[in-house]
Amino acid sequence: MFGIYKWVVGIVVALVGMAALAWWVIFDPFGADGAALTLPPAVQNVTSVTATDSPIAPRAHFGDGRGTQFVFGAQNSLMAVATDIGLYLYDATSLTRRQFWATTTPVQSVAVAADNPTLAFSTTGDERKLYQYRDGDTELMVRDLEESLIHGLSYSPDGAYLVGVSFYHLFMWDVATLDLLVTHQQPSALTKNMRFSPDGRLLAVVYKKTLELWRLADHSLVQTVQLDGEHYFSSETVTFAPDSQQIAVAALREPRLYRWTVASNQLTAAPILQLDANTGAIIDLQFDPTGDQLSVAAASGQFFLYDLVAADSAPIALPLSGIQKIAWSSDGAWLAAAGSNGAIHILSVVDGAQKQSVMLPPYVARSYVEQLFWHANDDALTAILETGAVYQWQLADGTLTHNLEQHSLGRLNSAAFTPDGAQLIIGAENGVVQLWDVVGGQLVNTLRPPGGHVDAVVAAADNQLAIAASDTLALGVWADPVYLWNATTDDPFTVLDTDDTGFVTSCGVYWNSALFSPDGQYVVTTAYAHKALLWRVTDGELVQQFEGHTSAILDIALSPDGALLATASDDEDVRVWRTADGQLEQTFSGHAGGAVAVAFAPDGQSLATRSAMGDIWLWPLDGDAPHQLLADVRNPRSNLVFSPDGTWLATGVRNNRAYLWPVDDPTQLYVLAGHNGLVNAVTFSPDGALLATASDDGTAALWDVPAMR
Repeated sequence: MFGIYKWVVGIVVALVGMAALAWWVIFDPFGADGAALTLPPAVQNVTSVTATDSPIAPRAHFGDGRGTQFVFGAQNSLMAVATDIGLYLYDATSLTRRQFWATTTPVQSVAVAADNPTLAFSTTGDERKLYQYRDGDTELMVRDLEESLIHGLSYSPDGAYLVGVSFYHLFMWDVATLDLLVTHQQPSALTKNMRFSPDGRLLAVVYKKTLELWRLADHSLVQTVQLDGEHYFSSETVTFAPDSQQIAVAALREPRLYRWTVASNQLTAAPILQLDANTGAIIDLQFDPTGDQLSVAAASGQFFLYDLVAADSAPIALPLSGIQKIAWSSDGAWLAAAGSNGAIHILSVVDGAQKQSVMLPPYVARSYVEQLFWHANDDALTAILETGAVYQWQLADGTLTHNLEQHSLGRLNSAAFTPDGAQLIIGAENGVVQLWDVVGGQLVNTLRPPGGHVDAVVAAADNQLAIAASDTLALGVWADPVYLWNATTDDPFTVLDTDDTGFVTSCGVYWNSALFSPDGQYVVTTAYAHKALLWRVTDGELVQQFEGHTSAILDIALSPDGALLATASDDEDVRVWRTADGQLEQTFSGHAGGAVAVAFAPDGQSLATRSAMGDIWLWPLDGDAPHQLLADVRNPRSNLVFSPDGTWLATGVRNNRAYLWPVDDPTQLYVLAGHNGLVNAVTFSPDGALLATASDDGTAALWDVPAMR
């Protein structure tokens, strides 16, 4: 599934109605010939960002960060959540927050000890740190890492050792001191998969072609087993039996199972379990609590049970389809199986009869279940989705008792202020729109459009929003619905069906856009079929199309009087159109790699554009030559926006930052550094006092716009 990214340009449009078929009085400075102007060569040292540039710190963050890993420990009483902004510790029973440690780079991996409140986490990027917290500590224990990407951490069952894997090494630390005991060169760079035996004696690590067995007592490598062919493995498909006497491994990309018996710290091959070639790859693999049965979920959605005691190891197919994840009850009498339709079934292992089902909320029913487990006494069930949402049911009556959704927004693709500036609206990758109170910093409302990723959100007066979304249809193809939301109607969502599909563009950017007129009567949207569309809000009628680009339109902007529409395209052109009749007025060519952002100045006299190569230009609309403002400002996802008074420009850049600079003097550049992910959208408040940014890290930030120097 594609991650879909979008910006939003501030609302700078007025559509003045005169009659049903003539809405605007047009002033045509260019004539009707659609004259073209080509950029001169870019100068790469126009403005250089140096250490003397002025940094600004954010005044507030909205959101709790994008959840990337969820780990349970301490008898399943604790849940640690790794995010792009830090590590959270929750009570696993009530899902209430216990602690938070902020980090300056994303948390890459986390581990929680099985029987005590001890946890460790590593950060990625330039920081390269390993942190450990033990209950009662006043501060974190910190160690530098040899590598910047530790993508797997795990405590041994007895809590004595901490093991981490990177692409190239296996590391083992003493938990008491965090002294590094082992640095082992891996035979392959493709792994993060390890399992401790339940008795705490052994560690199994699966690589691309081999399985390694380690003895923890002297932290030594005792056996290496070659696997047939090259296989790719996931952590869910490497497992020990509860008595530590068996280990099973499944190849991720083909229906192949391996099984060994374990004796005297050595592996002995057991009969390979047979799978039909049509079942697809194995996505989940678990022994029952006795070790006598093995449950297998395949990518085809089929679900099997193997009797490991019987001589015939032929699998028994259970009467379910679309299964994503499975979990055994503690007594081995019941299986929980999460399906692709949002239902989690509780089945009798004896006869396959269904005891009950619990349901995910409708708005996440299609989401993939990545983790599923029973609570103590088998009285509750918890599911963690691929989006980072956590749901918990009481099995006595099947009711949803707790949920944790604040880490499930994913990347934030857009940000916009309401016209009164009181609320900030953010649109998220995982199909959620949130409205935040700017002054109080509180979440006011959460909206869930009918489907798809939210690419952009813009606001009009009278509680109206336009929400541009993207729905994945198949690999490389998606649809582009735009939803109109009105809080005053019984059915708040109306869809503007663009009846359009699109593909990845040459500059690697793909999104959908929308703009309101200030009076809320019209909305302009993009379409992947190389055109923009003008809709009437009252009845959803398509009233104008703007066609002529030879590749996808990546951004749109309206002039302050609503007379002109600018479209920035992957074909390296920015085109200016008359909104009333779709007539092409002017073409600005030569945006290397594609024109990815465009914005009208508030006085309507100039147009700012940015190319995929990062060159920002200011185009006078009277036909004078363009003026280059900045060079090498690379971030194809972010928009480009003027402040309401036209004195400032802002955009997202590389290194998780945004730039803010006076239009008249780009050398007076401010660097906005406060996100741990790419900045996807920037927008000014209506009074120009604040700048908001939305980021991949799952948060939006507010920044005070400085006084002019």
